[in-house]
Amino acid sequence: MPFINGLKRRLDAGESADIVLNRELAFNELDTLRSMVAGLKQTIQKCVEVEIISVADGGKDGLIVKEDGSQGEERKELPPQAATAEPGSPSFAFDNVESLPVR
Repeated sequence: MPFINGLKRRLDAGESADIVLNRELAFNELDTLRSMVAGLKQTIQKCVEVEIISVADGGKDGLIVKEDGSQGEERKELPPQAATAEPGSPSFAFDNVESLPVR
């Protein structure tokens, strides 16, 4: 509700509906997330891999975004929080991956 109330206040203040309801970002969100990968790996000491997955509106599946920005393989059965992502508000999921002993 705070999000909706903020939009309502902006509309009540006379801001144009075209501007208030425009969901397009002023920056490239994927580029921003890709630029954060090195910092995440450095900050989270045992972080081995960071995947950025682009999910279409309302989608439950997505495409991996590679470091160079190209699209990689499809990822299915994403965590539930993937459905809550929206432009300007990405979602995050962290998983522990235990390494298997080498035989």
